[in-house]
Amino acid sequence: MILVLDAETEIDAALHALARYFAEDRRCAAVRLQVQGKPLGYLNRGDFFSAPTGTRLGEAQGAQLPGSPAYSFIRLACPVEGCETLVLKIHYDEQDTPRCPRHPDKVLQIVT
Repeated sequence: MILVLDAETEIDAALHALARYFAEDRRCAAVRLQVQGKPLGYLNRGDFFSAPTGTRLGEAQGAQLPGSPAYSFIRLACPVEGCETLVLKIHYDEQDTPRCPRHPDKVLQIVT
């Protein structure tokens, strides 16, 4: 699975959504991180949840706001049967549709 961030401003929202995603999908052990088209590496579930409170990037920004964030990811999958590519995004622009890294001629489709 690939977590794609198109702008640095999406990091806080992505962290909240990633916590929710890891909680909902226990089978997901790690995500590949990509920011502004550049691969950064992998973030595994254990490292994400074992980070001390306050040291996770963006963690303190939401601490001053009332309520809890309800961010979630837009899930995009390759339409090719058998392809396991799943891309997570905070924002989706129909004018700039992402393509499958394994099948560059195929546009990723929103999964509901």
